Amino acid sequence: MFGTKPCGALLHRKRPFLESGFSLIELSIAMIILSLILLPLISLATAQRATRMIEDTMGFQSDVKDAIDTFYIENKRYPCPARLTLGPNDPDYGKEVCTGLPAVGACANGLCRAAGASGRRLVTGAVPFVDLKIAETRTYDRWSTKFSYTVTEDMTDETTFPAPVVVGTELVINGAIRAEQYVDDRTLGTNALEPVADLQHYILVSHGPNGQGGYTREGVVRAACIIGANEDAKNCDNNATFLLSNYGASRSETEGNTRYYDDLTLNVSSIKGGIWRETVTTPDDIVNTNPGGVGIGTDDPEYDLDVNGNILATQFEVEELCDENGDNCFSPEVIAGDTGKIMCPTDGGVVTRIANVSVNCGAAVPVSGQVCPTGQYVIGMSGGTLTCGSL
Repeated sequence: MFGTKPCGALLHRKRPFLESGFSLIELSIAMIILSLILLPLISLATAQRATRMIEDTMGFQSDVKDAIDTFYIENKRYPCPARLTLGPNDPDYGKEVCTGLPAVGACANGLCRAAGASGRRLVTGAVPFVDLKIAETRTYDRWSTKFSYTVTEDMTDETTFPAPVVVGTELVINGAIRAEQYVDDRTLGTNALEPVADLQHYILVSHGPNGQGGYTREGVVRAACIIGANEDAKNCDNNATFLLSNYGASRSETEGNTRYYDDLTLNVSSIKGGIWRETVTTPDDIVNTNPGGVGIGTDDPEYDLDVNGNILATQFEVEELCDENGDNCFSPEVIAGDTGKIMCPTDGGVVTRIANVSVNCGAAVPVSGQVCPTGQYVIGMSGGTLTCGSL
């Protein structure tokens, strides 16, 4: 008899496994290779982004400095700080505050006041972008923290703004803000600090990525200033000394270390246009604050005003006229004024010459009938005869 098999058995045959994927080992190897390729790229992109944020922040600080320079030229003073604790919804947001300041050594309502050099005062707050007429976005860094603006207090008032003083051969206007920096700015954690010789007029501080001591746009403390915790605290502890080393150029410590520092600073110790200033009493007048001479056409003035050239004037007012050596001086009144020195007696005397700041008088000499030739004029008289000549 013939045997029988189920129909299913007749239809079923084993086929080779035609579709296959990566094994777990293969996938792991691929992931490792991919990570080795991507990690350097990610690190490079992160470093480039950090560099770009630093450069942008420093650019914003430069924009603020330019605006302060313009403000000084127009107002003959620096702007007062704005309140750090105000946000965009406050009507006084970004406006300078010059009165109602806190006591020295204290902070209140978004402003701090400290003792500076030589008994002068410092005020710290936000950049007053409204008064400076710049965009608000230029007054905080790329980590969305407001710049702190510390300024010498008497430099925010035109009537108390210091006059230049001579130091060596230069004119100097000193601020009251002390500063220090590392001897080698590239090795922050190892080298000693040294004081900066110049006293600063004002300082702009970006509180860096960690924001220690800084305020957000809404006026909220981003990270508390912890005195002694790290080097960042030097720029938020409300005293007269700031650390000027820049994050990115000097940082060598990790966050959490007592030597950690990530601030960006812009400091100003000189001023544009300090030689000529408008007077306080008459704004239309200007005064030269240079303690030496002013030369026109000469690099070596010997007098307060030394002009090597001609002067054209519709009216020239002087108290005395002298020769080039400063001798033989006389008052213009002797010639042009109503004084007896320039007049002869009324009994017929006439002027014969002028000498020793006075006139010599003599008898009148008739000269009737004498006429100078055409084109000539009387230039003198001798023995009753006219002396003629060309002008």
